Amino acid sequence: MQRIAAMLDLPPDVDVEALVAAIETALKAAKEPDPAKYAPVAAVADLLRDRNAKLATMGETAAKAKVDAALAKGFITPAMRPWAFALCSQDEASFDGFIAKAAPVYGHLTKRSDMRGPPPGSKTELAHSVESLAVCERLGLPPGSLGN
Repeated sequence: MQRIAAMLDLPPDVDVEALVAAIETALKAAKEPDPAKYAPVAAVADLLRDRNAKLATMGETAAKAKVDAALAKGFITPAMRPWAFALCSQDEASFDGFIAKAAPVYGHLTKRSDMRGPPPGSKTELAHSVESLAVCERLGLPPGSLGN
């Protein structure tokens, strides 16, 4: 009896009726958990599942944006995109380290060229339209002298 009283934080010389009442109170409290202190396991599992799905989506979006930016700046080629996305999704710090150490050697591939005509220094003659040949003939100029 004294051990049970000690477990219930009661004095050792407690009478039987008080001991039984303390046991009943403890059992009742054990059956009805305090909702402020406990949440249903199913609710917590749903909350964690939703949170993890949102984090994964945000992580994928951020990784895609970083990889697209690296591709646009010439740090990676289109063929490297799947590898870069996997690396950035799994270890963003490693991807950032790769980009920090890499040079944008592929940047020139994404720039638009405004050059027209044959490459400089080539001896390739352009096919001339009928109109340009007629204008050159009327002006007394050699064919192809109007430029491109």
